[in-house]
Amino acid sequence: MKAHFLHNAVFLLSLFSLTTSSPDHPPSNSSSRNVEPPSEALALLAFKSKADLHDKLPFSPNTSSSYCKWQGVECQHGKVVRFVLQGLNLSGVFAPNTLTRLDQLRVLSLQNNSLTGAIPELSQLDNLKAVFLDHNSFAGSFPPSVTSLHRLKTLDLSYNNLTGSLPVSLTNLDRLYYLRLDSNRFNGSIPPLNQSSLRVFNVSRNNLTGAVPAPNSTQVRYYVVFAEPLPLLVGHTAAMQFHTAFLRPFYNAAAAATATNNLGKPAVTRS
Repeated sequence: MKAHFLHNAVFLLSLFSLTTSSPDHPPSNSSSRNVEPPSEALALLAFKSKADLHDKLPFSPNTSSSYCKWQGVECQHGKVVRFVLQGLNLSGVFAPNTLTRLDQLRVLSLQNNSLTGAIPELSQLDNLKAVFLDHNSFAGSFPPSVTSLHRLKTLDLSYNNLTGSLPVSLTNLDRLYYLRLDSNRFNGSIPPLNQSSLRVFNVSRNNLTGAVPAPNSTQVRYYVVFAEPLPLLVGHTAAMQFHTAFLRPFYNAAAAATATNNLGKPAVTRS
């Protein structure tokens, strides 16, 4: 009887030792687990790693649980809907497969920085309504993926080093009412933009030739904005005005600009 009891005790002790010390079953200590940051935080950290070479952004894996409070980030229900980093002298590249993970992003503004390289594929961000990438040093061709963003209303790629022709697929953006492509190095003709929604249109300071497309609208609220020197374009030139009130629902920091009816001297600020 005693021997049987001793045998059972040794068996139970051995079983306990296996379940607590075996490397295949590590102790479940919650403080020792490595918790992966949320996917939205990972996207922002990936962007910072390539675009913020001088470590100006206070994004860190250590604070990833509160990414909605990071600089320039605004969330709804834990999803990033606005990402606005302007005038921070960010120097680096806007790397592919970084911000494109933010599938609920509505407003993207990286204006007034020193970002270089090509503008990456953006077609995954199909909820985008406003894109401000102006006043950087982006190079390469017009990003074709932009023309698949069917909710897009505002696009500003001005003051960069973009080259090549403008894609005819710009006509697919049927909600577009603000388009600034000025101060690049685009060449060729302007696509036959016929969006009745288009209000602001600036393609000056490029190497474009041909006619300015006439608006497909019976309304007078179609505005073509030129800045000196005037481009070598002929064709329709509507009332010279610049209306920015529509930006307020999407981007509070959008700079105002005005233009006079004097074709020779419109007043356009660098926004």
